[in-house]
Amino acid sequence: MNHTTVYPLLWLSLIAMPVSGDEVCFAYWYPGNFLLLESWFGPCPGYLPSVHYYADGILSIEQGHHRTITATNYHLLDIAPVAPQTAGLVLANHAHLTFVGIDIELFAAHSYDQPAHMNEGIWEIGSDNNLTTIYPGVVPYFWNSGIFRKSGGQGKTIVAARFDDISGRIEVGSGVLEFSYPVYFLQTTVSGAGSVRIAGGGQFQGMNAATANIELAGGVYTSVSYSALAGDFNGQMLWTGGEFSGGNWFGVPGRDDVLTLAVNRPLRIAADSYLANVATARVIADGLVFEGSNGEFYNEGVFSKEGGSGVTQVGDIKFRDRNGSIEAQSGVLEFAHPVELYGTRILGPGQVRIAGGGNFGLINAESTNLELTGGAYTMYSSDGGLAGQVLWSGGQFVGSSYFGATSQPDSVLTLAVGGNLRIAADSYLANLSTTQVLADGLVLEGDGTNGSRGTFYQWGGLFRKAGGDGVTRIGEVTFSDQYGSIEAQSGVLEFTNPVEFYATRIMGPGRVRISGGGYFTMINTASTNLELAGGAYTANPSGGLAGQVLWSGGEFVGANYFGSIGHNDSVLTLASNQTTAISGWLSIEGGLRGQGTISGAEGALYIAQQGELSPGDSIGRIELEGSYYQAGSLIVDIAPDRADQVQVRRTADLAGPLIIRLTDGFNGVFSVGTHTFDLLVAATIQGDFTSTRLPALPTGINARLELLRGSGSTPDRYRLTVVRNPGTPIDDPNNPDDDSDGVADVVDNCPLAANPDQADDDHDGIGNACDSDWFCWACLPDRGGWRAILR
Repeated sequence: MNHTTVYPLLWLSLIAMPVSGDEVCFAYWYPGNFLLLESWFGPCPGYLPSVHYYADGILSIEQGHHRTITATNYHLLDIAPVAPQTAGLVLANHAHLTFVGIDIELFAAHSYDQPAHMNEGIWEIGSDNNLTTIYPGVVPYFWNSGIFRKSGGQGKTIVAARFDDISGRIEVGSGVLEFSYPVYFLQTTVSGAGSVRIAGGGQFQGMNAATANIELAGGVYTSVSYSALAGDFNGQMLWTGGEFSGGNWFGVPGRDDVLTLAVNRPLRIAADSYLANVATARVIADGLVFEGSNGEFYNEGVFSKEGGSGVTQVGDIKFRDRNGSIEAQSGVLEFAHPVELYGTRILGPGQVRIAGGGNFGLINAESTNLELTGGAYTMYSSDGGLAGQVLWSGGQFVGSSYFGATSQPDSVLTLAVGGNLRIAADSYLANLSTTQVLADGLVLEGDGTNGSRGTFYQWGGLFRKAGGDGVTRIGEVTFSDQYGSIEAQSGVLEFTNPVEFYATRIMGPGRVRISGGGYFTMINTASTNLELAGGAYTANPSGGLAGQVLWSGGEFVGANYFGSIGHNDSVLTLASNQTTAISGWLSIEGGLRGQGTISGAEGALYIAQQGELSPGDSIGRIELEGSYYQAGSLIVDIAPDRADQVQVRRTADLAGPLIIRLTDGFNGVFSVGTHTFDLLVAATIQGDFTSTRLPALPTGINARLELLRGSGSTPDRYRLTVVRNPGTPIDDPNNPDDDSDGVADVVDNCPLAANPDQADDDHDGIGNACDSDWFCWACLPDRGGWRAILR
């Protein structure tokens, strides 16, 4: 093919037409620069070092050719038309162009829709040189559907042009290929050992980082449609700056795409915009990630903290997860703003911390601690809530919330003591698994609004105090349990506000204390002391309380039952010298023991047929200000000088047995004389004991029981009288009385000489009956000192 050549002449540009073919070369003199346009046939013949080559129209390099342009021939390569105002395609490469050691200046098109340079072959840059613009301030337009390659240089090559790629490939064998203006990547494949840096933002659809690192470093990123940014197992995408706008997607389900987020860099998601992750998004250091104006990060894949032993904080965005995973492999991954987690798995040995509240549904913290530290927590109304290993150290539950599930029986919610743990008014948190407290202190508060409080529900779950030897107090919430368990492994677990217990089991070696009253139905204290310490109690007629219960304060209101069929060994013990109250009536189906005052003039204590009333631990008194009804047993203990007593300020209505026992260690040997014990004292005694059982007393000691009617202010009383006459022998093999004087040998001052009166005039410990010098000289009057003479 022939060429027509025109040599430069000063500032004059001459145009020549080709003799044949469709390619021409034009020479133009431009002082101080070296500009060249080259076709497959090489430079225009006769070029000078200062000759500049321009194309008029389209220069097409056809397939099957490869031309390398190096700095040894050309200092600077400009690709532009003769007339700068011309808008249109300047260069179309269908072959293989390689540029080594030379910067390339591109013509800036005047039409956005018309690229000035098109590559459908291979456009290769073999060094750290750049693509720039001929006209400063005007951005060139480069269109690629072939292979755009950086094959040499360990540094950076900058593409200072708007770069569109349609189903092409970008290959970076080494160094960094940086796009400083917006790009448009449609089904683009990125590969190679080097990295691609996008610093000017752009639009993406189906980009695939096959092996290379892609760095998103600045600008605004938008998606053409769904499934926008895509990498694979070998591909790594690094986000160090810039903002996502609109709807954007990272990853392809079923592949191992990875987006790495840089910390302490301006990573933003614009308002009303989102970035959706369906693969893996990770952070590899401590610090802050994400900023934005209420933008949204939507996760259906894995969001992971993979480095740093400190705190990585997810900042000012809305974080939403649906059926994805959040993983903390080390340190703490903290969400400072509200989150929405549904069907989310919390994984890893590190800790995931929710500091800004959120909305939860079907959350499972499988192997890590999920910590709730602040904000308001709500649940998806029709689904389960939280499950797994969760620490609650702050924040407020609002609405209907659930912890645990039947499918997650090992779930444990740990409550931090002294923290700001609240359940809002008219709201509840329901525990279906295990909730525990590990130390002494205050847990759970109301919302502080006019004294209102929320409710902690327990449905078949376990509430446990697992640490601390002191008192753990449940604060301003209503605690309601149905078919669950409350366990105090140590110390005291105290409920300071009213409780509602239905078929609740009280367990553990520690003590559960109710100091705010409550409503009870079928409560069984299996192995611990349940202490009723204050407030008003109502024990439902269908069951009530059972087990081992200490009553140290508070008032039974309405109809109340203690003990039941199958729990007749239940014991309600009055705390020593404490005042309790009954304003309705209390039916004892088990046992009532101890000593103290039960106030309430209108109240009534009813000992049911299978029940028992036994004052004192050994000897004691129960004082009842109200009325007393007995169908069961009254059991009283007697000692040598005292006995149990029941005092009733009003009527005592008797229809059950009286059982009188000797106290432990007492053999029934009373001293000589008459001993009286008022066992039951009441303003009025009606009815009678159906039977009376007296203890076996030694021979010679007699006892009788009689009802003494009072008058005026003197009450009625049942009195036990025990009589032992002088000289009555003791029939007790454990305490022999060899002289049969009624005084056991062990205390008899004359064990072999009968002396029932135990007289010992000289006070020497030997009775007169067996004392040879029993005559009392000191008892004689001393007249003139003769007593001394006689001695």
